[in-house]
Amino acid sequence: MKLPAEYESASEYIRIKGSQEIEIQVKQISWKGPHLPVGEWCPVAMPDHPPSAEHLEEQLFALIHEHFLRCTMCGDLKAHGHMSDDSPSHGCASTLLRVVH
Repeated sequence: MKLPAEYESASEYIRIKGSQEIEIQVKQISWKGPHLPVGEWCPVAMPDHPPSAEHLEEQLFALIHEHFLRCTMCGDLKAHGHMSDDSPSHGCASTLLRVVH
């Protein structure tokens, strides 16, 4: 399933595995150092039965709103691990504001 353009920046952090038994995973970001983000795929939803396309879309949008924030500078959705609350993403803060993390 392709996400609408406004959510496309989150697509590298969400994946759907399986065909009969569906598992939705989100890539959680943690930091091993100031410049080393580490991603780990974590299951976040496992429907009991193969969901309809409409139900799957609803689940994906709920996950996006739960696991992502919109950068106040570039407007892209970013994983929580790339954000500092409701502010610019780490990337925009570093590039545009010269913040050192």
